Amino acid sequence: MALLSPPKNVEIKPSDWAAWGYSRPRNAGQAIQEHGFLQRVLQEQGVAVHLLKSAPPELVDACYVCDPVLMMAQGALINRMGKEARRPEASPMRHHLASMKIPILPDLSASARLEGGDCVWLDDDTLAVGVGDRSNMAAVECLRARFSDVNVVAIELPQAGGPEACFHLGSILSMVDRHLALVYSPLVPKPLWDVLDQRGIQTVDCGPAEFQTQACNVLCTAPSRVIVADGNPITKATLEAHGVSVTPVPGQELMVLGTGGPTCLVLPLKRG
Repeated sequence: MALLSPPKNVEIKPSDWAAWGYSRPRNAGQAIQEHGFLQRVLQEQGVAVHLLKSAPPELVDACYVCDPVLMMAQGALINRMGKEARRPEASPMRHHLASMKIPILPDLSASARLEGGDCVWLDDDTLAVGVGDRSNMAAVECLRARFSDVNVVAIELPQAGGPEACFHLGSILSMVDRHLALVYSPLVPKPLWDVLDQRGIQTVDCGPAEFQTQACNVLCTAPSRVIVADGNPITKATLEAHGVSVTPVPGQELMVLGTGGPTCLVLPLKRG
């Protein structure tokens, strides 16, 4: 079961798009088509899709639903995001999840900054959190204190554009099976290599030339089955050579332009 938020067809000045960190305005019609295609693929793969329709249209990043929430075993943790312009996304998300009878957990401390894109579950009990421009150590410390049954591993990320740029741990690491991860090696810090090695997680590299087209950000819908942004044939072939089933989806407007791959567009609520 997953939650998605369709992009809106709204008039926004080019200067406002630049303020949000976009290189150009989004083609709304194409973005809506891409999102609909992703919805259909998820449903075909057995995912029950729920749609968040209450996000204000001026919140252009609200389609990247993985960031405002971190799902824990106890319920939904609503994040105070590092990108200040995105913080208003928390309220509609909080209300929608509550309407679905999903428990809403107490917020982290006011100093904690956390985005879902920086949170990667390495296994059932180990959560890797990227520490950088979007998520901070205060959030890691809060998670450790609050969830003693979870091993929260802090991974310091390289600097990559400041808080307005979208660079998360999920930009360089995607789990594709319990013991297999897709990585972008040039930006993987040594502590992350160590953590993966300690857990017996093998890695495969996304195509270096395809990093900017979101090749490393893939959505795992079942063990060794992923959804990837179209236009990444090298990464697709590499994954398939390791026994992974790969479904490409169009993503020029939502994934490449918005620098958020399939994982960013989906908030898993419950896994089978």
